[in-house]
Amino acid sequence: MCEGGIAFRDRYNRLFELSLLKEETIFGMFSLGWGIEDDAWRWRRRLFAWEEELVGELRLLLHNVSLQVDWVDRRVWRLETSSVYTVRSAYNFCLLLLTLIMWCMCLLCGTRTFL
Repeated sequence: MCEGGIAFRDRYNRLFELSLLKEETIFGMFSLGWGIEDDAWRWRRRLFAWEEELVGELRLLLHNVSLQVDWVDRRVWRLETSSVYTVRSAYNFCLLLLTLIMWCMCLLCGTRTFL
């Protein structure tokens, strides 16, 4: 999840680092309950006052979240028809990008051949 293009994990990095539930999904946290004393908030240690304020801010943001219960919570790798990440697909994508960049540079520089 993100707000303003910044992932919650990055915006609330301090809380993420202190959390005992780093691998939990948003739906998983919702199921545990994200109220003040609910189980979604498990910490490695007691929080400082400013960290508690961050939790309050995050809870306010999550309060407005509407979850799609019948929607699968997973990442999809769109470079493969199977939607499964492979090193080969990532390599081929990087190779394609490099080829396109080199082609564009050749057009800009007036060069007719690749290196």
